[in-house]
Amino acid sequence: MIDIPWYAIVISILAAAGVSFFIYKQDYQKSRLWKLALFFRFLGTFLLVLLFFAPSISFETQEIIKPRLIVYRDASASCDSQSLLVMNELQSSLSEKFKNRLTIVPYQFSKEVTNASFSLDFGSKQNTRIDEVVFHFQQQIKDESIAAGLIVSDGIVNQGKLPSFIDVNSTVPLYALGVGDSVVYEDLEVLYLIGNEYVYKQNKLMLETSLESKKFNGKSAIVLVKENGRIIHKENWTPTKNIDWTKLSIEVSPSVLGWVKYTVEIKGSMNEKNLDNNSKVLWVEVVDEKKKIHFVYNKPHPDIKALKLALESKVQNDLIVYSGAAGLKPGGDVYILHGYPSNKKEVESVQGLLQKQLPFWVFADNQQAISCVDIVTGKSSMSSFSSFQEVTTELNPQFGAFSLESDAKRWKSFGAVNTPLLKLNFGSAFQTQLIQMWNGMSTGYPQMGNVESNGVRSCWFFGNGIWRWRMNENRVFGNATTFDDWVSKNILWLAASGQKQKELRISIQSRELNLGSTHPIIVTHYDKVGLPTLNEDVKLVLLDSQNKQQNIPLYKSFNHFKANYLASRNGQFKLRAELVSHPEIYDEIVVSISKLGIEASNTVANFNLLRDLARKHQATFYLRNEIDKLIGTLEKSAIGSDRIVVVNKHISFLQFFAILMGIVFIFSAEWFLRKWLGRI
Repeated sequence: MIDIPWYAIVISILAAAGVSFFIYKQDYQKSRLWKLALFFRFLGTFLLVLLFFAPSISFETQEIIKPRLIVYRDASASCDSQSLLVMNELQSSLSEKFKNRLTIVPYQFSKEVTNASFSLDFGSKQNTRIDEVVFHFQQQIKDESIAAGLIVSDGIVNQGKLPSFIDVNSTVPLYALGVGDSVVYEDLEVLYLIGNEYVYKQNKLMLETSLESKKFNGKSAIVLVKENGRIIHKENWTPTKNIDWTKLSIEVSPSVLGWVKYTVEIKGSMNEKNLDNNSKVLWVEVVDEKKKIHFVYNKPHPDIKALKLALESKVQNDLIVYSGAAGLKPGGDVYILHGYPSNKKEVESVQGLLQKQLPFWVFADNQQAISCVDIVTGKSSMSSFSSFQEVTTELNPQFGAFSLESDAKRWKSFGAVNTPLLKLNFGSAFQTQLIQMWNGMSTGYPQMGNVESNGVRSCWFFGNGIWRWRMNENRVFGNATTFDDWVSKNILWLAASGQKQKELRISIQSRELNLGSTHPIIVTHYDKVGLPTLNEDVKLVLLDSQNKQQNIPLYKSFNHFKANYLASRNGQFKLRAELVSHPEIYDEIVVSISKLGIEASNTVANFNLLRDLARKHQATFYLRNEIDKLIGTLEKSAIGSDRIVVVNKHISFLQFFAILMGIVFIFSAEWFLRKWLGRI
C-alpha cells in the first residue's frame, strides 16, 4: 500500500501546474514538442514536491529471525559477585550449545533495570526491586523475537511490590536461576539503635536497641554499650528460640560535652558468616545546663499536658505551668505561650520577652497572638479571621534550622489540628517548619515556623489541638517518639538562643553515613543580627584522622548553602564548614561512614520468591548447580530454532533509486527539448 497524504497530492499538483504554466505560458501552443517539454516540467516538479511529504510504501512480509533470550542479572550488594560468575558461565554454556542460533540480551538490576555495561554506585546496590524486572520484561516481550527470559538472583527484595502482587499477562516464560545460600546460619544482629539526638549533661539518656538471633537458642550473647569506644554497660542475653528477638532499654549518663558516639555491639561464642550487622552507632549532642520552662495559658487546654509529657520523656528540666491572667512570671529561660497573648496588655508582655532576649513558643489561635509575629519579623503578616478549619501537616523539606524526624507514616498518623482561616505573609526571617495539608494536598501555607531575629529565637504554631497528635501516634505505634522529639528539639533550639550564636552551622540528618550513598548537608551562615545570609563564600571539607581534606562542593539554595555528599571512604571523619575569607569562623561535627548497607544485613537467599515468580510466568526455578537442566529446558522450548515472524515494513520513495533517477531523466529530457527549441 502506498502511503501518501491526500493533501500532498493536491499541493504537488498545484505547485507543478503553477510552475509549468509560469514557464511555458507563451510557448506551449507553438508545437507538440513544447507541449512535451511542458509535460516533463509538470511531471518532474510534481514528483519533486511530492518527495518533500515523505511518501512511502508499506507492506507485510514474513522474516526468519534468530530467537532472543533476555537475561536479568542481580547486581545488588548481596549477590553481585556471585551472579556475575554465574552469568559468565551461563553465557559460555549457551554459546557452546546454540552456537549462533540464539541471541542473548543481557541486563542487570538492583534498584532499577539498566544496561549490563552500566556502572552502578554502591548506594544503588543497597536496594533491590524485582518488580522492576517484571515490568521491564512485560514491555520487552511485545517484540515477537523474544523467546524467553531468565532472572539470575538470590531473591532478596527490600523495595517495590512482591511478584505475587503483580498482574502478569504473558505467554513468554520467565525462568529463574537461584544464586546465594538459602540456609539460615548462626547469626547475631543489632537491628536498630535509637535515642534523643540532644541531651543535657546532667540528664540521663535512654538508648533503645533491638537485637535478633538465628540458630542461637540456649547460648549466651554479650551486649556491650560504648561511649566514644569506652565500655559503659554490659549485659547478657540468652535467646530461647531458633529465631529470637528482644528489645533493650539502657539508661546512660553522658560524661562529656559535644558530639558523643554511642555504640551497641553484640558478641557470641561462635564463628558468624556476617559480622557487619553486629553493631549500630548513634551520635548524640550533649548540651550543658538545665533550663526553666514556663507554660503560660490563656485558658486550660489539653495541649499543655501533651507538651509536658513530651518534655518529661526527653528533657528533664524545671517545668512550671500557670495562667497568664496575672502576667508572666520572671525567672523562665523558655516561655511556651498557649492562646496567649489575647489582649493588648498581654502583647506588651511578649514585647517584654523580646527586650529581655528571652526565647518563646507561641501557640497562636487568636488575632492578638498572631499579630505578635509582626513584632519579630517587622512585616505585616495576616488578614483578619473569624473561623477555624481542620488541617493535617507535613514537614517542610527546605527547613534547615535543625534536623527533624521525617518518618512520613508517623507524621500522617498525627491527624488534624485547628488552624485559623486566614492569609499569612511573612518576611525572610520566618522559616517555615510545618506546612498545612488540605485534603491530602500540600498548600505551601505555614502551620508552624521558626524566627531568629536580633539574637532572640521564637516558634510560632498557628492554631491548637496538638494533643491529638501525641494521642494518635501513641495509639497507632504504641509510643509517641516522633511527637516527643519534635517538641524537645524545638525547646532545645529555643534554649540555645541565650548562648552565643554560631555564625556558621552544619545540619545533617544523621551522623552515621553509608558508604556509596548520597547524603544532603545544609550549611547556614548567620549575619550579625542572626539572619541567614549568602553574602560570603563558605567552604565545606571532610577531614580524616591525619587532617587530610576532601572538598565537598556547595551550592546556594534559598538562604542556605547545600551539598549532596557521596560518601566514598569509610571510617570516622570531621565535617568542617568555614568562611573562605575568615577561616577562624567555622563549625565542625563528627560523622562515621560505614560500608554496611541495607542488603549487607540480609544474606539469606529467598528462593521461594523466585519459585513463585517463575511459576507465575509459566516457567521453572533452577538452582545454581542445575544450569545444564536449565539449558535443556530452553532447548526443548524451541529457543535454538529460527522463528518466523510477520513484520510490517515501510519503504520511503527516497530509498528507490529508480524514482530518483527518473526525476533526473525527466528534468534532463525537458532541458534537452528546451535546448533543441532554442530557449536555452
